[in-house]
Amino acid sequence: MTITYNDKTYTVTGESIYSDFAIVAKDIDEAVATLTEFDGISTYIFNEAEHDNMVLIKRTITVTDVNVIVGVMLRHKTHTEIAQEEIESLRQALSDLSGSVSKANAAKI
Repeated sequence: MTITYNDKTYTVTGESIYSDFAIVAKDIDEAVATLTEFDGISTYIFNEAEHDNMVLIKRTITVTDVNVIVGVMLRHKTHTEIAQEEIESLRQALSDLSGSVSKANAAKI
């Protein structure tokens, strides 16, 4: 099983699912680098199925006698979170638009 994020593919452990997966790292430095790479994750591919509108809720590093495991847990965004992002995107677009037109026209918008 694999996860692909930011054009990188990682092999995940057998007990992984699309929203809760684990990656075996060779050492603690690689584990920290892997966790850092997952900052801001919201869209990724798990076993050839794309998942989007996800929110990172937990990241872990587990060190055992045998290996170092990076854990990542995500959840779906709520309808409210998606709507808020769309509203903010519209606000930004209107702000950009109003900055490019005259003040008289901006008042009409």
